[in-house]
Amino acid sequence: MLNLSLNKWKKLLLLIILIALIVIILGQLWQDHDEKKSHVKGGADGVPLIIWWTPLMSGYTETRMCDKYICKFTALRDEVDKAKAFLYYGSDIKIDDFPLPRKSHQLWGLMHEESPRNVAFMPYNDWLQHFNLTSTFSRHSDLPMTTYYLPHSDNLTTPAFTVPIGEKSRHKNQALVLFMQSDCDTMSGRDDYVKELMNYISVDSFGACLNNKELPESLQKIQQDYLNHLYAPELLKFMARYKFIIAYENGVCQDYITEKFWRPLIAGSIPIYFGSPSIKDWSPNEKSFIDISNFSSPKALATYLKELDANDRAYNSYLNHKYNMLQPITNKLLLNELGRRKSAMYTDNQFQSFECAVCSYLHEHDDTTQKHFANEQHYQCPHEPVYPPMSNKASNYDDWHSVMSIGKCKAALLDRLFKRNKNYTKDEFMDLLTKEVTLGKSAQNYASFSVKDILYETSDEAGTLITRFAKHVAQERQKICEQVPSDVKYSDYFPVSDMRYFEKELRNTPKEQLAAVIIYAFTYRSNADPNKFAIILNLLDSHALHNVDDMSADTILRTLYSFLFLIPNWMTRLDFYGRAMQRLYEEFEKDTNKSKEQFVQLCFYMGLSKKQTKYNVNKLLKSLMESHLSDYMKEMSTVDMALVSNAAYKTSNVIKSDEFNQRLLKEVLDISNTSNGNDALLVSFIKSMRLQRLHSPIVCEYIANICQDTQKLQQLQARGQVHLFAYLAENLWDSKECTQPLIEAITEQITLSRRRTAGHSATIRGKDIATFLWSCAQLNCSLSSIQFRTIENSLLDKLNTKEFNYFTDQLVECCLCLWTLGYKTKELLQAAVQLKSESTIKRQQPKVESRFTVLLSAAQIEEPDWCATVIKGFEAFNLKAKVHSYLFNNQDIPYQEIISQLLKEEFVASANISCPINGINIPGIHVKLAAPSHNQVFLEFMTPTQTLHFSKEPVAILRLKLRLLESLGHKVKLLSLSSALDSESLKNALIECSESDADIREPSKSSIKA
Repeated sequence: MLNLSLNKWKKLLLLIILIALIVIILGQLWQDHDEKKSHVKGGADGVPLIIWWTPLMSGYTETRMCDKYICKFTALRDEVDKAKAFLYYGSDIKIDDFPLPRKSHQLWGLMHEESPRNVAFMPYNDWLQHFNLTSTFSRHSDLPMTTYYLPHSDNLTTPAFTVPIGEKSRHKNQALVLFMQSDCDTMSGRDDYVKELMNYISVDSFGACLNNKELPESLQKIQQDYLNHLYAPELLKFMARYKFIIAYENGVCQDYITEKFWRPLIAGSIPIYFGSPSIKDWSPNEKSFIDISNFSSPKALATYLKELDANDRAYNSYLNHKYNMLQPITNKLLLNELGRRKSAMYTDNQFQSFECAVCSYLHEHDDTTQKHFANEQHYQCPHEPVYPPMSNKASNYDDWHSVMSIGKCKAALLDRLFKRNKNYTKDEFMDLLTKEVTLGKSAQNYASFSVKDILYETSDEAGTLITRFAKHVAQERQKICEQVPSDVKYSDYFPVSDMRYFEKELRNTPKEQLAAVIIYAFTYRSNADPNKFAIILNLLDSHALHNVDDMSADTILRTLYSFLFLIPNWMTRLDFYGRAMQRLYEEFEKDTNKSKEQFVQLCFYMGLSKKQTKYNVNKLLKSLMESHLSDYMKEMSTVDMALVSNAAYKTSNVIKSDEFNQRLLKEVLDISNTSNGNDALLVSFIKSMRLQRLHSPIVCEYIANICQDTQKLQQLQARGQVHLFAYLAENLWDSKECTQPLIEAITEQITLSRRRTAGHSATIRGKDIATFLWSCAQLNCSLSSIQFRTIENSLLDKLNTKEFNYFTDQLVECCLCLWTLGYKTKELLQAAVQLKSESTIKRQQPKVESRFTVLLSAAQIEEPDWCATVIKGFEAFNLKAKVHSYLFNNQDIPYQEIISQLLKEEFVASANISCPINGINIPGIHVKLAAPSHNQVFLEFMTPTQTLHFSKEPVAILRLKLRLLESLGHKVKLLSLSSALDSESLKNALIECSESDADIREPSKSSIKA
């Protein structure tokens, strides 16, 4: 009995001890959790915030558990200051887009599974050292993706696709070797090597590179969508029929192994491999592939392949991973890596694995821990192109050597900018790069383009509307042009190893085939030495110009479209462009079978010239429209009409046609919503209506409906919103129901543009802000102090990036409109004055100069202390200033009749037309009253064109004039036109001024910011 009791007590005691231990352990774990949580505070809830700076997808946001840790991942940039880490995907990095200044506690993570082919600055330590965590193909990376392209180890051993050696030998109608590549001109010299190999052994080439055979019809669709069908069963079965498959990588980097190596192994063929020098470390067995590097030449390799073909046992010794049932894979490093890797192709967890690696690191390391930084081992690629032994030097060596050299300069420049830790623009970067890149002939000038141009120009800068118009004209061209098959090959021209040979081939190219060569140049461009490509571009331009007089209109249109494809932003700089426009115009006028399609084509290409005067293309367009627009108006579709009206707008050609104006109005009102790209067409029509000065209350009401529909308004880009706002301002449509939503939407876009929010691609230009502020001032809108500061900060950003150095008048307009709205900033004023004084552009722009004069007058009158050192020798107010006769020849206001009426009054001593404020050329009447008052009164008049639609307030410039006169202490009376023409109203206004000063306001102190 006693023993039983003791046993019970022992058990109870053990249970108590166990519970106590559990409580202690849980308490310690909780304490550790709190400590780690305090280390990694990110968002308001303490969960670390990790931002993909190169966005994976628009709007991506997810809070997720990674093992035992929680983190929030997003592609939005609205909480940059709270972020603990920023992640970058190498292929999507933009050289001018980084979260700078970078805070000391913020980590940067880099993921990149590709070779440096498209990101040439990637291999350099200057670049890599700024990243704390990496996920690359290198085994030394923090999260290696060396075997990423191998879906599963079972794929290597499965006999599903293996074709026995005897059956392979029976395929007499096929070559021994298969080559299937459509990515030509690689930095590893693939085409050069295979081309030489073809001299010594039969090779079936099915891709675009060195093509000599067509794929079976069943595989052609797969080939077109190649990346999504890398391991398609049908494709693997086809490959398995070949004894040898060329597996030649784009880049020669340690551990860089792609599907090119794994696919032949899976199919049961022998890879003929060139690429990663460490390939033996990852091969299934010691003898699983043939290494091109082991052979002295392609000829020696061909000899060995023929020997294997004749010896079945020797051939099969390379296929142990298929035939050895007991131990198909002997490589322990490969097996271990496949067992522990976090991601693989087709598992959709490549990015999530990296996210979780960064998340765990944040939780396990606090801000005091010494940071880990990457180095060149994390991305082991040579700094110069590497090639296998072959008879001749690789044809593209110079190009790739130049690409890598520029990449090295980019890496060094990025290192300097990151260490400076301040934001910078693409223009800043490219200016610095151009100075540093040493390219032998970089100082040489060519006919139309230089090396600097090639470094700057990118095809992705072309506007979306122009892209849509370009597709439209391409479709229209097919209706009027013959289809000309391409008789030239890429390999006949590119890559360019000898410029004299290229020039010779170009001279021998039929003019009808030149368009095809230009399209090939687009493919070559990404890999070309910029210096060389500048020469190529000028040679293409020169050859086109030489042949343009012998080209048919069809050939000219095809050639123009090819150049548009190659250099969409700068095509109008071609010498060929100007002469082509003249030829097309001449041919069109001579053509007895003119068509609407021809007319639209001409309008599109001529419209690209904008206001360029070099070739007088805008005058040709004006003549073309005046002569023929009415002939095709009824035939034109909505897109045709948008294209033609856009061309007229871009070249500032006002079309004097009621039919055109009515069609514009109809098109605007027929666009029922802003979906399916109609928003861009709507804005195009509104811009044209602005140029045409076509005012319409119906269109204003239509715009008002859009403004009151948040979804429709947000579908418009910022520039489109600004154009709609400007149209309302030009129509004096000051309804707060539509102006307020526009102000909020545009200021939000300005805020997002400053933050460079993910998915926000539209840049807000200084020109857009100037137009926005003019609209606000004209309609007397109210902005909050936060909105004013947002705009001011954006303008200061643009000052810092020197955007206004070339567009000083935009800054002047912004300053004047802000001043009119009552927001005065000394910093912007001083910058505007300094830039205007330094401006070297002395164009005859009286209206622009007048705006600057008005700004100086307003500043000197309302803030004289600011102007003491800034503005010298300037007179803002002069009562005796001469009034030019053209100013008072206004038929709306009969100044002489009003003065005669005033002088009839006995208490009026004198009355004269006056423009006393420098720059404001709106005449008023200065009246001196007789004794005993001797007061002076300024009578100002407001016509219907100076009166806002709803509030009946005066427009911006007139409001500013009234305010400045009152600031100087003068009595001012504003009269409507009807009051000015009524003698009794005039008399009462003057009597009121004579008897009382009650209506005279104190000098304006409306400055929000000093």
